[in-house]
Amino acid sequence: MAERGVIEDRARAKQLITFKNLRYGSKTPTDLDGFTDFGNKVFVFKEYKYKNKTWTPGQKLALERLCDATERAGIISYLLAASHEVDNPNDDIDGATALVVRYRRKEKWYTPRDMLTVRQMMDKICKKHNLETVEMKTSKPEESIDDFSDVPFKPTIPPTPPTTEQVDAYAEWWNENHGKGTNA
Repeated sequence: MAERGVIEDRARAKQLITFKNLRYGSKTPTDLDGFTDFGNKVFVFKEYKYKNKTWTPGQKLALERLCDATERAGIISYLLAASHEVDNPNDDIDGATALVVRYRRKEKWYTPRDMLTVRQMMDKICKKHNLETVEMKTSKPEESIDDFSDVPFKPTIPPTPPTTEQVDAYAEWWNENHGKGTNA
């Protein structure tokens, strides 16, 4: 069995999918970097960007609509806008340690009150909605747990939390490029 969360075929993962022949008027497909489904009770959509890269208007609108539509359908939904600083495109990005610069919930954008990584935000979501989660394991991947049953919630702290300056810079960048939201 493959280890969860680990890319099995790196060569295939590096292949880019082109959407140039899937254009319908001004509409073309977009992508989503991450999606976690907590048993059809809570959906968490994740989009990661490098430093000051802005979302295209089409991608922003599509992901907002996806989040809002699932919320209106009765599934608690979050859209996390995360930013990372991995300069080398050949290096992997640890999705857990990226900063959450904004998140969407109930058709509104919010700025986290505290400096949060994606892992910390996911832990807060789990706690808020009484979801169970698994402690982040790094030393013995062969002992990873395949489902959430009978595992108590235990918040984790990533190895290198972001600095206050990084969080402030991301928030300023977001406000300049995406407009101000509501502090949550």
